[in-house]
Amino acid sequence: MPIIKCLPLAVVCICLILLAPTLNGYINAAFAQEQGNAQGGVPPCSGMVPLAGQERAGLETLINDLGERYNAGNKRWSRLYHWSLYGSAILSALAALVLKLRVSKKRKIQPYQTDLAALLAALSAILITVNSAGKLNQRWQTDRLAKNAIIQLKVELTNPCVAGGEIRKKLNDIVTKQSEGAR
Repeated sequence: MPIIKCLPLAVVCICLILLAPTLNGYINAAFAQEQGNAQGGVPPCSGMVPLAGQERAGLETLINDLGERYNAGNKRWSRLYHWSLYGSAILSALAALVLKLRVSKKRKIQPYQTDLAALLAALSAILITVNSAGKLNQRWQTDRLAKNAIIQLKVELTNPCVAGGEIRKKLNDIVTKQSEGAR
């Protein structure tokens, strides 16, 4: 009697032993997929042709070069814009201050006081004119926007499923907008 009661349990154990390799394969596959998703695994590209290694390297080099160029331009135009803007205000204030200073007659500076004020005011006018005519503010903002767009493009390039045509189109748009804005 006891053997008959244990028979169903024995059948289940034999079935598990025979099916163990198959079940193990399914469990491992499910676990690997779950691990991949948990570790930031990327699902396969859906209908897109990913960039080849050489094409990706070429685009990365081009994007990095343009990023460095726009970053340097951003810094250069920012410096010129702010120096001319604040320099003009400082020179104008100094011109007014020079006119208001009371200098003793013993120092013999008083005859040159109005000339110095006029020189400072002229330099102030020249700086603000160069700032406005040179469109330094517009050039600075254009390079800043292009630099930020290049950074976004670098982030997109980290996607293994990104299409090369899409990256090239966006890069062309960035270069075109930067060129138009720098005029």
